[in-house]
Amino acid sequence: MTDEQLIALVHEALPEELSFEQIEAMRRRLPHCSELRSALAGQLRLEHALGGVLGAPRVSLDWIFAQAASGTAAAGGAARLFGWGPATAMVIAVASVGVMLQRHRAAEDARPVEQVARAVEVEIPALPAVDEPLPEPAGEPRPTEIASPSDQVDPSAPSDEESPAARQAPRAVLQSEAGPQELLAALPPGAIERPLGEQPGWFEELSWRGFEHIERQIEAIEGAHERLAEGAAQRPALVLAALSRLREPWPAGAALRLSLADSKPFRLHLWNGTQGITLARYELPRPAWAAYRSTRRASDLRPQTLALLAVDRDRYRGSGEAAADLRLQDGQLVLSRGDVPLIVVPCSAPPDAVVLEGPAALGGLEIAPCGALPLDAASTTNSLPTNIPEELTWAQQLPAGSQWNALAEGRCELLAEDTSELSWSATAIPDPGLHELVFELEDPMPGTGIYLGDDAGRPVYRLGFFRDEATGRTSFGSAARGDSRTVARHDPSQGPAPYAAVRPWLRLMLGSGWLKCWTSADGRHWSQAIEPCGRFPRGFSTAGLYALPGGGTRCLRVRRLEARKLTGLSGLAAPSVRAQVSGLTEAPTFAAWRQTVLDHCPPDVDLDAWRCACAVELLAVGSRGEMTSAVLLDLLEQTLPDESLPAAARIALLEEAALIFDAGEPALLDAFLGGYDRLGHALARQGHPRPYSAIRRSLLTTPIWTTLPIDGHEEIWRLIAAERAALPDAGSQRASAAP
Repeated sequence: MTDEQLIALVHEALPEELSFEQIEAMRRRLPHCSELRSALAGQLRLEHALGGVLGAPRVSLDWIFAQAASGTAAAGGAARLFGWGPATAMVIAVASVGVMLQRHRAAEDARPVEQVARAVEVEIPALPAVDEPLPEPAGEPRPTEIASPSDQVDPSAPSDEESPAARQAPRAVLQSEAGPQELLAALPPGAIERPLGEQPGWFEELSWRGFEHIERQIEAIEGAHERLAEGAAQRPALVLAALSRLREPWPAGAALRLSLADSKPFRLHLWNGTQGITLARYELPRPAWAAYRSTRRASDLRPQTLALLAVDRDRYRGSGEAAADLRLQDGQLVLSRGDVPLIVVPCSAPPDAVVLEGPAALGGLEIAPCGALPLDAASTTNSLPTNIPEELTWAQQLPAGSQWNALAEGRCELLAEDTSELSWSATAIPDPGLHELVFELEDPMPGTGIYLGDDAGRPVYRLGFFRDEATGRTSFGSAARGDSRTVARHDPSQGPAPYAAVRPWLRLMLGSGWLKCWTSADGRHWSQAIEPCGRFPRGFSTAGLYALPGGGTRCLRVRRLEARKLTGLSGLAAPSVRAQVSGLTEAPTFAAWRQTVLDHCPPDVDLDAWRCACAVELLAVGSRGEMTSAVLLDLLEQTLPDESLPAAARIALLEEAALIFDAGEPALLDAFLGGYDRLGHALARQGHPRPYSAIRRSLLTTPIWTTLPIDGHEEIWRLIAAERAALPDAGSQRASAAP
């Protein structure tokens, strides 16, 4: 539905006449449409109307009677708009409709969870209501349990001790008429613990400060800017010239903040001489940002070559698709939404030219002081004897015309010239289902690739390099077994193009029967570059390089190979217990497997420890993709409430499970994301001072792959604001959490 249709519904339809689909459409558009927020806010207060749409209503009988007795302006205004008689009737109707809408949505939400419970035969326990009061910390506030940078606060930020009124502001804001995005910006400093480097309101859309404000910062160098006046369905915006650039150098310690007002093509080029980084925003197949290593001719401001470095892994869509921030920190270029990093790529020096390529429209442009963002640490636990290819043991098939050569610096090369058969070289991988395979490659040529193989080393699941038909560039993508293609075609209008770098980093993982591929510019920060392919019925036990048969030369070099262990999942099983698990991975169904696990538990082993060990063993085998999701749900249900595990460990466990979980169906996605709810509620029961703040960033950056929308950020913000309002003294909590 369009925004105009939704606004008309607000003015013309009674609340009880709204369908669930219409309510969901309103909920999705609220953060992005100020007219819709204004229409709703003018009729019902946030806590008693939008609560029915965005969350559980909080309506008490005391409130109903108090409002009925006083005849509030809000009730009277809504009564006049809807034509519902006196204020008393309006108040009671609001309460009734709120409860009705909440039950309607609760019934819809419960249905897919019940379906997935039946589908994977996992009992999903009932969750406490989101309105369940959080426990008050006893005595001095407990220091936060998560040693995560996302929970740190800026010690230089202003104190919360201004006045008693400021400390009461969070509760007042929750009862205001603001929309869900304004909710965050309206809270006073300290009402929400903000991570280091995040400024108040940085999750918000940029405010419009006039055409002159933007034109003072950028100049057109090809074509001309066009002023787009505000209309009934649009904000004012400046339509960019074909090429524009910043008038002044990018200042140190500042972020470039961009708000794009439409979905037209947009690219941002950051040049240092003839080398640079190009950021591109896409709308298809879903909103996304991508970063490319780019080169240019000395006289040209557009790139001549592109190599994909990173994509946002659906974080942009999940965090609201609004203003994006670009900053330089510690030799890296970071594109973010608020404190959520979307893209991180190496950038050794500030750009000497920043070029904007239209015809997209800018709804806002700022250069604002900023701090550093906390970034994820890379996993480096390698289960192979070494990461130097020359020192590994390789099984090979080298037909006439092919060679496996040792090169300088421990590199190895697969070279094939005019061969008639497939050439390959592979090394063994332990516990394949619990490892990511990381390749640092060099000079990939079309007709070569990397793969996951069987016990003999033969390729089973392949990722190949191709020549892009339109541009002639080398690209990469999945290749079916027996596929002999060396040419592919990528449409740049249909999403990020997987053009290969000269020294690409690629990461492969087979999870739930799907082969997933990530790319990186440095081996530390990863993003899924292409759609997973599957479903595959079997696992793998080797990994290596291949070259297709054919005329001409085909060559691929490997500089590094690692099998990085999923330490969170594998660490759930005690080695001594897991060593006793044998022959329990072949059950035909999840229910049969679970019963087999119970029947074979040794008398001297704790049942919970035994269940964990059996689950880890099944995941490690990697060949039971059809059972992976069910086993993961069962494992998370068992471990997330475990108070003996630090909160950081439980968050890491969710992130690792997301790597191999199959979230292709709505019910499966809902069941998995319910783990974040369970963890938040478990931390609240445990007395964690900020349970939902602790999981917010992890939810927004979850590496789960799905084409379905993950609409959880508004609810998380509401829960954060609610928990902050419930704390007795935000100032002391803030001081206790500061580093």
